Amino acid sequence: MVKVRLREVRERKLLTQQELADRSGLTQTTISAIEVGKHEPRISTIRRLAAALGVEPEELVVGQEPAPASEPSTGELTYQIQRRTAVPRQTVRIIRPEEQGS
Repeated sequence: MVKVRLREVRERKLLTQQELADRSGLTQTTISAIEVGKHEPRISTIRRLAAALGVEPEELVVGQEPAPASEPSTGELTYQIQRRTAVPRQTVRIIRPEEQGS
C-alpha cells in the first residue's frame, strides 16, 4: 500500500479536509479515508491533491522528497506497491502536464 502523507501537508497549508475537498474536486469523505489509510489513492488522485495543495506529487508520497528548486525535476515518482502476486514491486512514472508535449 502506498503511504501518503496528506494530512501532514494539508495541515501545513492550514486547510481543513473540506477546503481541500473543494479545491481538489474530491469529497471530504475520500480525503479522510486517504488520511487514515482506508483508501489507497490512484496516481491521478495524488496529482489532483498535489495541485490543490500547491506541491509536487512526490511530496505527498512517504519516502519521496521533491527535487530541490535549483534542480529540474524528472517528473518521475517512484514508489513501491506491495502486491499479492509474484511481482513484489512496481515502478510508476507520473508525467506532469508541462511534460506531456516533450
